[in-house]
Amino acid sequence: MYRSSQDLGRDLLEWYYEHKRSLPWRQTKDPYKIWLSEIILQQTQVKQGQAYYERFVKAFPDVLALANSDVNLVLKLWEGLGYYSRARNLHKAANQVLIDFEGVFPNNYNDLLKLKGVGPYTAAAISSIAYGEKQVVVDGNVIRYMSRLHAIEAPKNSTRSNILVKKAALDQLGALPPGDFNQAMMEFGALHCKVHNPLCMECFASNQCESYLLNKVQDFPRKKKALIKRERFFNYVIVHFHGKIAIAQRTKKDIWQGLNEFLLLEENAKSSVAELEMSLIQKWNLSEKIKLIQDWEIQTLSHQKIYSRFFIVKINASLLDDFKMYNFVSIKDLRKYAYPKSILRFLEKNKLHLK
Repeated sequence: MYRSSQDLGRDLLEWYYEHKRSLPWRQTKDPYKIWLSEIILQQTQVKQGQAYYERFVKAFPDVLALANSDVNLVLKLWEGLGYYSRARNLHKAANQVLIDFEGVFPNNYNDLLKLKGVGPYTAAAISSIAYGEKQVVVDGNVIRYMSRLHAIEAPKNSTRSNILVKKAALDQLGALPPGDFNQAMMEFGALHCKVHNPLCMECFASNQCESYLLNKVQDFPRKKKALIKRERFFNYVIVHFHGKIAIAQRTKKDIWQGLNEFLLLEENAKSSVAELEMSLIQKWNLSEKIKLIQDWEIQTLSHQKIYSRFFIVKINASLLDDFKMYNFVSIKDLRKYAYPKSILRFLEKNKLHLK
């Protein structure tokens, strides 16, 4: 029997109340905590994200605590999540709340959009869940559910696709509670209408899901053409002087801004170990041997592939002027700083024994 969009919305909400996971950010209407969870979960699986969420709430129980914190502590707590601009934006947005909103978290969609790092999806999630504002979220799970249900041909995340998905979601929302409905769409996409092996045989909408009736569920949502990833080659040189390691903060507008790293020599292609050794010996007139500790490993980002390898070399006092911009840190204090994932993995795998 054909059901209206509003009927499907009610069925979806019933499914949610029966199957939803018990998650800490679902136990609160505090907009600060909902915002925190949404930012953390943007590029993160729930299982990993929950640990970070609990860590952040413990360190910064409210938005004022976050605003008054050191951004380096925020980056350290964020370490391992990637997309570090989100962590910097968290800190900036908290200060906006403090300064522009007199410490009171914005209570509507339009004001939420004024916060650094808050886009339409996040503003809709916070305003609907915390305040019951009639807004619908459009994320990957929602796009998948609605694209399959209506066999939307426009490629996902295209303007046309987003318009159609949002209209379909609003049609189902009707007079239902917006916050619960939005969470229901996201949960349904995560647990039931999954990327692979969706549970179509158990779906309340299978008798009118257009992609299912066409036997083309896995063809939706339609994909955009794959982007060609830029390749970059990072040679990290661990420079040590009297048992301390030189590190510096990345300050350019590039990946990992604000995180720390060893001396970086970036190349356009992979060079041999001998070539790199020769260039450093000539540059610094080194007497100590340069040692390769770890050969090329790959870290894949959204638009880039980063190839990293790690060397170590000891310098004498005559070269210290070349490292005025670096902070020499003892090995025991190295982990107090925040690093990109490639360096973090290196530190976890390799114990540095310096004399």
